[in-house]
Amino acid sequence: LAKSTGSSTFWSRHCSAVNLVETGPKDKPKRVGGICTRCQTIMHPGKEGAPENHKRGLCSDGVPTHMSSVKYDNDKKMQETTPPWPQPAGLFTKMKKVHYFHPLAFLAVVRHMYEVAVIQQDAGALTMEHEAFAEMLLQRIKTIDGSILFRLFPQLQIPPSTPASLIVDIHGVRFLRVDCLRNEA
Repeated sequence: LAKSTGSSTFWSRHCSAVNLVETGPKDKPKRVGGICTRCQTIMHPGKEGAPENHKRGLCSDGVPTHMSSVKYDNDKKMQETTPPWPQPAGLFTKMKKVHYFHPLAFLAVVRHMYEVAVIQQDAGALTMEHEAFAEMLLQRIKTIDGSILFRLFPQLQIPPSTPASLIVDIHGVRFLRVDCLRNEA
């Protein structure tokens, strides 16, 4: 009701000018904008095939968006989780429909983080990628018989250029040696 006249004519006429309920054709479904559960970006902000769209099955840091469960030799089934987003560039790639994890790039990041955080004592200089990397490292690292080992992702291939001496197989589970973190004191 209007204050001065006490009538609802003004509001009835103006409110009916805008439909509050969509009454258009229902035959073409609207494109729903999904959000990647890993990197929290809108999957398809552009038209179909646009370069700004999220790649199918792959986040911007190269990590697959989903990892399936894996059965190991001892018949234990483990659900693999994707590493936290974002990871440093070059650790994860996809070439010709094959996802790769690069152990040498991984060890280079470990060395860089050690130099910055421990030797230079400047942990504030590390980026968001390094924080996510450290979280992944803590989730997957183990000490077995005095060796520090990083559990590899069974769904991901490692490049043939990786030295065989860096990879250890324990009961069907592949690990990467991270001996540079071992305390020799």
